[in-house]
Amino acid sequence: DTIISLEPMTPLYGTLEIKSSPSKAEIIIDGESYGHTPQYLTKILVGEHTLALYKPEFGTKIKKIKIEKDNIHKEKVDLIKTTSVGDLSISSVPAGAEIRINGYYFGTTPKVIKNLPYGNYKVSLSMDGYEPQSKQLSIRYRTGLEETFFFDGAPERYMNAVAGKNTHGNNAIQDEEDSDET
Repeated sequence: DTIISLEPMTPLYGTLEIKSSPSKAEIIIDGESYGHTPQYLTKILVGEHTLALYKPEFGTKIKKIKIEKDNIHKEKVDLIKTTSVGDLSISSVPAGAEIRINGYYFGTTPKVIKNLPYGNYKVSLSMDGYEPQSKQLSIRYRTGLEETFFFDGAPERYMNAVAGKNTHGNNAIQDEEDSDET
C-alpha cells in the first residue's frame, strides 16, 4: 500500500489599497465589513471579489475587483452625494443562502445591505440542495425593505408564521416580481 501525505493547503493572499473621496466610507468586501477608507488591507484572498463602499448621504458604489498574489490592487473611488437611498434586509428559510444583487456577491443571509440607490434590483439567492430563487425588487423612497425567501422543503408552520411580516411601509417600496423592468 502506498501512503500519500498531503501538505495542508495554504491560502493565497494579495493586498488592497483603498481610498475614497470623501474618506471614511465603509469598506464591504463580499458582504463583510473591513473598516473605513483609507485602508491598506494585506490579507485579501486571491480571486474576484465584490467591493462596496458606502457612506450615509452618499449611497453605495459597487464594483468587482480582482486580487492577485503578491500584488497591490489600488482602488480610488469617488462617491457622489445623494439622499436617494434605502436599506434592503434579506433573509431566507433556511438561513445561510448566498446573496447576489444584480450579479454582485453580498455574503449570506440574513443580511442588511445599506444605502442602496433608488432603482430596481434583481436579488438572487442560492443554497446547496435547493433551487435558486430570484425576485425583482424596487427601492423607491428612503425606507427599509424586508424580503424573506422561502426555499422548498422549509417547515410549513414557519412559513405561515412569517408570511405576514413583509412590510412595505405606505407602498414606498414595491415588490416588482411580476414586472419586466430591470
